Amino acid sequence: MNLSKMRHCLDLSSWTVEQYQFFFMKIQALKSQGYAAIKKATNPRPIGLIFQEASTRTRVSFEKVADHLGCPTYLIESNTSLSKGESVLDTVYTLSAMGIKDFVIRSSTDEIFEIADRYSDGFLINAGSGSCHHPTQGLLDAYTVWETFGRLQNLQITMVGDLVHSRVARSNIQWMKAFGICPKLCGPAPWVDDFEMDAIDIKQDMDEAIADADVVILHRVQNERLQANETYHVADFTAQYGMTIQRLAQIKANAIVMHPGPINRGIEIQSEVADHAKSKIQTQVENGVWTRIALLQMLLGSGE
Repeated sequence: MNLSKMRHCLDLSSWTVEQYQFFFMKIQALKSQGYAAIKKATNPRPIGLIFQEASTRTRVSFEKVADHLGCPTYLIESNTSLSKGESVLDTVYTLSAMGIKDFVIRSSTDEIFEIADRYSDGFLINAGSGSCHHPTQGLLDAYTVWETFGRLQNLQITMVGDLVHSRVARSNIQWMKAFGICPKLCGPAPWVDDFEMDAIDIKQDMDEAIADADVVILHRVQNERLQANETYHVADFTAQYGMTIQRLAQIKANAIVMHPGPINRGIEIQSEVADHAKSKIQTQVENGVWTRIALLQMLLGSGE
């Protein structure tokens, strides 16, 4: 896959190390120049933002990015015809008939892959598909780690929390595999055992899982995706898998803590940790904008 000829961004399964590194350099160059240096797209086009599920960071960052590039956005949320049973595919067809050909889609299922097979009038960006994929979050997380350490190879990365319901965890595992990283996954057994495969290390004890980590990525409990038979006690979860200031003191001196957000202070992360110098949470948010600028520039054909 030549990134300059990329049609859609659906997941990270086909990205190579060279493509990641090329993309990171593009983000770095954009970020170093600042917002004032961002050029309008040479051929700005309207972009449909179809958000079947709630979003703050992802949706607002795409709106901000599109504005910088001179592309008008049209937001379609769950209180539109989607609430009347219209599929995301038919919403795409409807907006396409109005002249909106490019889409950023967040859906509760993996429907975007079916849409990509049937839709060829513009690009599709997966802004989160159920518990399956969230490639732009994966890209910004990878870039944040790369920006911090100058590399991704030979790093110890631990992900903690409700991982089985997390699309971010799956996208992060895709780039970790590309760089030969064997991540440690830590959480209640039902929320991590689904990942048992080669090149993944399952841990139940958080203190053991983070002891040698360079990067600790925390994940909230995905209450909206839990089945009726999936229950947990908040206090027990926090005691076993919450990143406390005491646990922070145990990790490497140069280690960092990350979280894709939204964070639940006092549950998977203490406020003292979220606001600590080791925390890269706000850096992730900032890098999300630069990552999506780089991606949109490539899909619009306006990047160098």
